[in-house]
Amino acid sequence: MTRAEIPTVIIPYPGACSNQNCHDIFVYLRPETNGVLVESSLLRVIKEKPLYQENIQLIYLANVPGEFIIENKIVEDHYRYKMPFALYGGSIFTESMREQFERYFAVTWGSRKIIGAYDALKALDLTEEQLFQIRVPQNHVLTVNCQVVKKIENIYVVNYDIPALLHKNNNQTDIAVMVFRSTLSKDDFHQMIGEMDQSLADCGVITSDRSFRQAFHYSRGPFEQLLDARGHLYAEDGKHIPLRTMQFCSFLRTKGILYGEIDRTLDNPIMTFRTENGEIAEECLYTYTQDATYQQAYEILLSSESHYLADLAQLSRETA
Repeated sequence: MTRAEIPTVIIPYPGACSNQNCHDIFVYLRPETNGVLVESSLLRVIKEKPLYQENIQLIYLANVPGEFIIENKIVEDHYRYKMPFALYGGSIFTESMREQFERYFAVTWGSRKIIGAYDALKALDLTEEQLFQIRVPQNHVLTVNCQVVKKIENIYVVNYDIPALLHKNNNQTDIAVMVFRSTLSKDDFHQMIGEMDQSLADCGVITSDRSFRQAFHYSRGPFEQLLDARGHLYAEDGKHIPLRTMQFCSFLRTKGILYGEIDRTLDNPIMTFRTENGEIAEECLYTYTQDATYQQAYEILLSSESHYLADLAQLSRETA
């Protein structure tokens, strides 16, 4: 592999933070956005407010080439827990997911066509981008266990965005990746994201009917930080930086959680948990630990009873 084909690391990752209260939050720009404009807009929000300057530090900046992304199947690996549902739709929903679907859409399971995004491309005769761009009323969209169900005409499409996300990445589309080390409170961090959203709207990157999610992704919790690190954290020689260097991973290891268990959890985040009142709830770990502290995320993991009935990562590889 030539030098031009590996990630260009502009600011190397310094390793885990010594402050237990800090979070390393990944931000990476969507391939279709103007990288330089979005970068400058996001950084300007931080520079213009003392609170953010004191509690946010840019500790990693890299450009990951499209060719490298494709060769290493970075996008496919990142969405291992979503790919099977994009392929098989409602046929692999759990009982809890079916019940939530019925309650939300006020229909009986089996009375509606619930298909994966790839079958939807054929059924609706659409391209990946056309399917991605379809706008529907908010009450026609359900997110359940990290999977998105969108009602389009009389069809319920599962993970409509996956084909486009994979299709957008090609040899000519690089991804800019940043890591911000934050000691902001949850509320202050969300305030900052809102100001970034407004900044992107002001400079025309996003329009009023879209959100920052169309321009960039950010880690919403400790486990998502690890998921993002697994695909987007590289040394200057292009080698992947191991998860054990991440703050939260080190924290879990001190609690006795093995690396293999951490990897399996990232691949299979749909789990059942015992709640404080003793009931069993089925949730996706990424959303269930959103905005959690390391200790809170660890305690949630300890409350888990079981993983999704199938190995989603293995199922994704078998159908790739």
